[in-house]
Amino acid sequence: LQLIRGNQDIIGMLIFSGVFDRHPDLKIVCAEADAGWAPHYMYRLDHAFNYHRFWMKAPKLDRMPSEYFADSIYLTFQ
Repeated sequence: LQLIRGNQDIIGMLIFSGVFDRHPDLKIVCAEADAGWAPHYMYRLDHAFNYHRFWMKAPKLDRMPSEYFADSIYLTFQ
């Protein structure tokens, strides 16, 4: 569980820091951390963005966080 949470923290940091706006061709592979958590995590990213973006210390994003995830994050599982 800690491995999955660690990956989620890093993915969230990348998305909310605006890395994918600055580097639109960047792709990230999250290897061997399962994949079943991804749909719910994408929902939670959007929820955080919709309800907390105005007080978060993050740059403005051009798209919803789940869109960055869907376009730029790849997952592997066993």
